[in-house]
Amino acid sequence: IATQIRLRALSSPELDELVESVFGDVPHRARLVQWLFGAGRGNPGHSLELLRALVDSQLIHYAGGTWVLPQAVREQDLPRGSPSGTSAR
Repeated sequence: IATQIRLRALSSPELDELVESVFGDVPHRARLVQWLFGAGRGNPGHSLELLRALVDSQLIHYAGGTWVLPQAVREQDLPRGSPSGTSAR
């Protein structure tokens, strides 16, 4: 039997902790978190899907031993079919 649990939305500082735990303390993290908070509305699962889409599209990539985050993200930068901040969740 599966148990369904509802996670509450993350606050902006909590989302920053999540992003730091995934990518480390790297430049442009605050901007990414700001965009992610608006696009994912703090939903942990949706936020992780958005981050995966950014990695899959190589807007976020690993180079020289560190993660490189974009200076800015626009919804049109996400690959077609990726989760968007405007979709119903």
